[in-house]
Amino acid sequence: GLITLSDDKIVVPGFIDKHVHGGNNSDGMYSSLADAKNISATIAKEGVTSYLITTMTQSKENIETKPEDSQINSDSIGADGLIILLPSDNYDFKMKYYNCDGKESTFCGNGGRCIAAFAHRQGIINDKATYEAVDGIHNVSVSLISFNEYHVELSMCDILSYKLEENSLLIDTGSPHYVKKINNWHDIDVNAEGAKIRYDKNISKDGVNVDFLLNEDGKIRIRTYERGVENETLACGTGVTASAIAASLWFGGNNIDVYTQIAKLNVRFDKIDGQFKNVILSGPATHVFDGIFIFA
Repeated sequence: GLITLSDDKIVVPGFIDKHVHGGNNSDGMYSSLADAKNISATIAKEGVTSYLITTMTQSKENIETKPEDSQINSDSIGADGLIILLPSDNYDFKMKYYNCDGKESTFCGNGGRCIAAFAHRQGIINDKATYEAVDGIHNVSVSLISFNEYHVELSMCDILSYKLEENSLLIDTGSPHYVKKINNWHDIDVNAEGAKIRYDKNISKDGVNVDFLLNEDGKIRIRTYERGVENETLACGTGVTASAIAASLWFGGNNIDVYTQIAKLNVRFDKIDGQFKNVILSGPATHVFDGIFIFA
């Protein structure tokens, strides 16, 4: 029966379909927003109350090139970029990451954990997998905590070289990062100060991500200005990794919790003769919602 919530809202029984290609002469792959609404109205009449359009019927080449045609809209759900899961000839899958400027970017650490959780949710991988990304090969371990919560451990690239100063570290953890030691985490103007460093050609001719690190009585806190987003991001996996290595070099340790604006992540590694190997980035990944991406 119907459950009445208020005068104008009711809950109705229905079905969930997580795999549709279209409906009523509208194709999910090539549809406009009007076509997407047509599909929704059509399948709703059949009792389907939740669905996810399947878009991967396009060619691999078309899927890879489409994000470069336009900027990614970050105003609706707060996304800083787009990650695409592609087939791989030699591994479980291939990851491609595009910044919100529409350009393919260097490795995204938290995105690398989230795509593994997504692949696990879709049944593409089991608890352990290996995939390829722009910076090389990554091993990943995924644990389901609840129906939408995962714990993901991701291997990062070995760190064999870097530039260490008293108050800064320039390092590449899959993406280039400049870690700066600070004394005040809350009042710093991350966008203004981050942009100065990001565009400083004396630091990096190609630009660099910037992490502001505070050691607060042994608790490592960071805030990150991300290249390509050109703004502060609330949590950056490669930045967390860079900051954990900076903290190890400045304060010691090889198993370090790093606190971002929204999450606590952990980085552990083997420190051998000033090099960092067997680097593992771990932390939560949460499935928030299903959506439709329309290639316009």
